[in-house]
Amino acid sequence: MRNRWVHFTLFCWFILSSLLQYNDPDPYFWSLLYGVVAFICYRGFRKLSVPSWVVIGAWCCFVGSIGWLAIHSKEWLYSDAETLFEAGGLILSGCTLQYEVWAWKVASQGEVIA
Repeated sequence: MRNRWVHFTLFCWFILSSLLQYNDPDPYFWSLLYGVVAFICYRGFRKLSVPSWVVIGAWCCFVGSIGWLAIHSKEWLYSDAETLFEAGGLILSGCTLQYEVWAWKVASQGEVIA
């Protein structure tokens, strides 16, 4: 039962993050990303299957965050914290997607997650 509340809490946080992107310089990408992650968390809350492309999406978030930091290294080293926030958003999205895949695999095998 507690596991469902983890899914629901993540869902709420990513919906809130998606809604707060209105003042970002590139809100469409981030709102879409956080919205998709929130949708996957909602599917976990409702105990629905996780699509197979979620694993690929999670790893794309991880690789994208490293690439994002490498491309914008001068910005985040010297002046702008926005790049760090965006890389952090990619990392959190990737971690959440990986958690959702793991939780679905454990639940589908019949094990109980505490």
